[in-house]
Amino acid sequence: MTTGPAEHAPRPGDPTTTARPRLTDLPGVTAAGDVTARPGADRGYPAPPPLAELLPGGVFRRGSSIEILNSGSLMLAVIAAAIANSRSWTAAVGMPDLSCLAAAEHGIDLKRFALVPHPGAHWPTVVAALIDGFDVVAIRPPSPLTAPEHRRLAARVRQRGALLIATQPWDTPDVTLRVTNQRWYGLGQGRGRLKYRSATLTVEGRGALNRAREITLWLPSPNGEPIAAYDGTGEQSSPASPAIRTIA
Repeated sequence: MTTGPAEHAPRPGDPTTTARPRLTDLPGVTAAGDVTARPGADRGYPAPPPLAELLPGGVFRRGSSIEILNSGSLMLAVIAAAIANSRSWTAAVGMPDLSCLAAAEHGIDLKRFALVPHPGAHWPTVVAALIDGFDVVAIRPPSPLTAPEHRRLAARVRQRGALLIATQPWDTPDVTLRVTNQRWYGLGQGRGRLKYRSATLTVEGRGALNRAREITLWLPSPNGEPIAAYDGTGEQSSPASPAIRTIA
């Protein structure tokens, strides 16, 4: 009687049969596509006030790719607001100078904050893997991306319902936040220290954001808030309602 090739049972410890560890093997990390939506989660990721007043519904739409230019403080404030009151995880890629202390001061839970300071030459693959398991992923691209790589990452973000934040110019972002006209306060005549800063924030993007809008903010404010409405002075006072300007 003729028999087929013998079937060999896998041996314990055989590297060909051992599953490779995944991000979702970490305690508390769940693939975004497997997460049961939280109440109101379909509205998107909340934006920090007063930035929320410039966005439709006050949120960043789930599956969005946004760019935040010229301000690490604004990036941290956006991350903190996006994951506030949730058990979401966030990651920062390609930012070796990012301070965990600064992240904590902005309200980010460091127990759910992953840092990948040096992602290496294959960083797009690293970012794609993080998008699978993290709600918010911030990146500083260490090298240029090709147009197809941009499209693949954007498609993955949309599929997973995540929020991708780029701190350098990104190809066709859904929302652009650009900080300009920054002015620090606190130094006197040869003495003192920098305490608070005013800045102009311009917001533009697709759909309802096709006409750019801008406001002036504190980054940070005189009373220590990471982000607050600008009151028009350099003195410590209560935040005022922001004056929103539409740019023709």
